[in-house]
Amino acid sequence: MTQTMQLVCSQCRAETHGAKFCPECGHRTAQQVACRACSTMLQPGTKFCTECGERQ
Repeated sequence: MTQTMQLVCSQCRAETHGAKFCPECGHRTAQQVACRACSTMLQPGTKFCTECGERQ
């Protein structure tokens, strides 16, 4: 299983190298969440699972 990581801060555009928080401004980077039904990794804010269609 692979997990996509955000490599650039959406707030200040600094390189984060997959860190949970930006090393420059402290902004929390986007972390994936697991589908409640099938555990597929999804982007935050996803309304329906891209694998099984379950409402999130």
